[in-house]
Amino acid sequence: MKAKKLIKRARDPAAAVHDGERVRAVLALDSWAGRTEHPVEIVGETPKRYRVRILEDWLGLPSRRVASRGDVVLVPKYAVRILREGEDWPHVSSGAQTQGGKA
Repeated sequence: MKAKKLIKRARDPAAAVHDGERVRAVLALDSWAGRTEHPVEIVGETPKRYRVRILEDWLGLPSRRVASRGDVVLVPKYAVRILREGEDWPHVSSGAQTQGGKA
């Protein structure tokens, strides 16, 4: 499906759930350590932001916000990349942070 059709379904979360389709996306976060991508699910949309459900155990967002699995947060549209059909989730750890550069 094209991204526009997926976004239209994201505008009505009930319709997306009813169809059995999820709008899968990736949230990109930039930090001093580089860019990380985290799996999310789009559940709504405003003119400038997406309302997404976090699919990781723990996620540190900008402005010192912390989100857990299942939390719904608003994020800017430019930080979200909708996955194409057949595209897989990015490889992510279980949300555990490393300290001192050691795993």
